[in-house]
Amino acid sequence: MMPAPIYPPQWWITVPEICDALRVTPRELANWASRGRAPAPEACPDGVQRIHRTQYNTWLDSMTEHTPESEDTDR
Repeated sequence: MMPAPIYPPQWWITVPEICDALRVTPRELANWASRGRAPAPEACPDGVQRIHRTQYNTWLDSMTEHTPESEDTDR
């Protein structure tokens, strides 16, 4: 029996996965994080940068709440 992964995918999302989903470069994501516009990834012991899925989903939800499209529908 294999041990459970330390960073199960249902709890963590990697920087490349986020960049693919948002169609941005890792540098762009890092720039957003350094300015407080995106959650900062954690450097995990295995060398992969990850963001906790709840932080990522909360951030995405906050972004969709403040888009011009969503503001137009509130009127």
